[in-house]
Amino acid sequence: MALQNPYSPERSIYGRSGRVFATVPGQDSHWLANVTEISATMTIDRMEVRRAGDFFVKYKAGEITGEGSLTFDKVNSDFDALFINYINGVDANGVPLTNRALPVFNLMINLEDRGIPNITFDTDGQAVSGHESIILQCVNFWSLPLGYSMTDLLSRSMDFTFTGIQMARAIVDPPNINTQEC
Repeated sequence: MALQNPYSPERSIYGRSGRVFATVPGQDSHWLANVTEISATMTIDRMEVRRAGDFFVKYKAGEITGEGSLTFDKVNSDFDALFINYINGVDANGVPLTNRALPVFNLMINLEDRGIPNITFDTDGQAVSGHESIILQCVNFWSLPLGYSMTDLLSRSMDFTFTGIQMARAIVDPPNINTQEC
């Protein structure tokens, strides 16, 4: 059966079905807390190129930067410990670090809305195909917010930078979409 309209309301992707996974190089990927919001932007700097005899300014691509922020509900102290251990120059066991490299993460951002055509899930409810998966590579966090309010759930917002991006999976339209309006 052909979908009637590729832009119909049921095709809109619901953010509640997104999940963010973190990977520290050399370790397994794990779900990164209860991330309630994430945004990231890649910016290509542009350089003006002015040519004699041409009144239009042209542009040349320059350096690329990646920045973002995420907000999550705190559920444990894992990230805090990693950050504080880096500040103190020790590993998880309190042993001084021989290489004091800033902790680096890869963040995988998944959109797994059940309304996406052709999406499939495994028995654990994890999307296995048909979903979008973008990996932000070489992610660094530069600050650790501390504190709490007695009247609220503990939520944290953190800014980050990243130096690579990969489209691991893309949502594609099935071949039998009819583009006529409903």
